[in-house]
Amino acid sequence: MGQALIEREHAIEERAIALAERAIEERAKWVQQLGQMPPDPAHRAAWLANVATIAAYRERWNITGNAVIGKEASVDSIEQLGQWRRASSAVKAAVRLSNSTVDASETHVHIGIGDNSAIRNINVAER
Repeated sequence: MGQALIEREHAIEERAIALAERAIEERAKWVQQLGQMPPDPAHRAAWLANVATIAAYRERWNITGNAVIGKEASVDSIEQLGQWRRASSAVKAAVRLSNSTVDASETHVHIGIGDNSAIRNINVAER
């Protein structure tokens, strides 16, 4: 059972990253609102992880428009609210990273799909 959960976690992580990479390649309007991918490798990895969190949220809740995650008022459930808040934090972190020159290892942010399921932990910069 433990191995199955680990494999599921990896599959979710890979799917989120694939969604993010596809949105970046296709120059999706919602990704453009997050700023440019940072040139620094550490910032770039953290930025991509945040984009993956957002992409996973968008897929889970069928967000298809140009808005990055939609408005909090459009959230329909407690489950979605928790995930919307996590995605909202990822939006803010991605924008900060896009404009940041600080060290990407300064703070630790937990990203994931559900309240009990982590995709991974990653370091991101804060101002």
